[in-house]
Amino acid sequence: MRDMIRKHLNKKIRASALCTGALLCMAFAVPCAASSQNQLDGVKQEISRQKNQLASKQKKYNSLQQALKQHELNIAKAANDIHATNNQLATIKRTIDKLNAEQAELEQKQQQQKAVVASLLNAQFRQGKDSDIASLLSGEDSTRLDRMTTYAEHISKARVEAIDALDATQTEIQMKVHELKEQKTEQQQALNALKQQKQTLDQQQQSRQKTLSSIKNQITSGNEDLAELQANEKRMIAAIAKAKAEAERRAREEAERRAREKAAAEARIKAAKEAKERAAAEAEAREIDQQYARQQARVPMDGLARHKGKLYWPVKGPILHNYGSLQRGQLHWKGMVFSKPLGSQVRAIYSGRIVFADWLRGYGLMIGIDHGKGDMSFYGYNQTLLKKVGDTVQAGEPIALVGDSGGQEKPGLYFEIRRKGQPTNPKPWLD
Repeated sequence: MRDMIRKHLNKKIRASALCTGALLCMAFAVPCAASSQNQLDGVKQEISRQKNQLASKQKKYNSLQQALKQHELNIAKAANDIHATNNQLATIKRTIDKLNAEQAELEQKQQQQKAVVASLLNAQFRQGKDSDIASLLSGEDSTRLDRMTTYAEHISKARVEAIDALDATQTEIQMKVHELKEQKTEQQQALNALKQQKQTLDQQQQSRQKTLSSIKNQITSGNEDLAELQANEKRMIAAIAKAKAEAERRAREEAERRAREKAAAEARIKAAKEAKERAAAEAEAREIDQQYARQQARVPMDGLARHKGKLYWPVKGPILHNYGSLQRGQLHWKGMVFSKPLGSQVRAIYSGRIVFADWLRGYGLMIGIDHGKGDMSFYGYNQTLLKKVGDTVQAGEPIALVGDSGGQEKPGLYFEIRRKGQPTNPKPWLD
């Protein structure tokens, strides 16, 4: 009986314990669920906050990049103005030197003419002493008298001519003096403009430096820097595709234009009834062919293949980065980077047509040349560009000035060669 009671009590106790446990679980279940939900909400809020912070940071970074672009475009304009003014000053100096030389020559001529006039006046004075009346009174014959009269007339005429020549020389000297004065005034104005342009350039460079410092402060990790470099490379590829499309479009339009001109010339030959008209039409057709031949000789657009190892160096200077060397992370240089002083001339490696001339993020002011047959060369980091899209250039012709655009810390040149859109090591192609 006792055992039965014990068993019954144990069952009751267990049941009671189970009920108590269940009640306890129920009692604590609501606070536990609430805590998990609060934690989840907190995580969501933190994610949202970080997303907003990242978006705000990216927006500010893009805004700074736009500001950098504007500063560098302003610098390019100021540098271009300085370049043009320096050219103007060089022209003025050549003109002044020429005028000074001409003035010195005229003054020497003037001294010689004065000596001639003095000599003629002296001769006329001496001849005047032996007057016609004195000769008549002395009973000299008329033949000698005629000879003396002719001599006197000759001296008189020579004197008049010499004085006229001297007057003309003096007038020329006065004109040269006036021209020199005008040139020197123009020179002073150009020098004043140059001073102002240099001040503008200096101000823009200071503003650029502040923006560049702000951009660097925005990049807090190597991963962010790598991501920006990768994005810049994508922009470069897009710019190359655009340049390639532009080159193909221009080549197509040029071929179509030539075909139209040739067809029109041939039609005029067929339509000509008279021999004279036919000859004129044939001459026009030959001129079209010759014009194209001259253009081809000047800018052959024959690609780079036949000129490997003979191309102009875009600049001569220390190489900071070689093609294929490590840039950051798994990213490698697709071209070469040269160190060169600010404002140095950048030259075309070979003749061709400008198909890109614009600011590109990461590369700054960049210029691209189509050399034909899918070969192109690109020049970045420039301070200013000297050519525009559509211009043709010769091998070795200046196309830009070395700079530090694109956010570079030091001046230099970024240089690429692309063949059918793919980068290739430029070094073996250069002379």
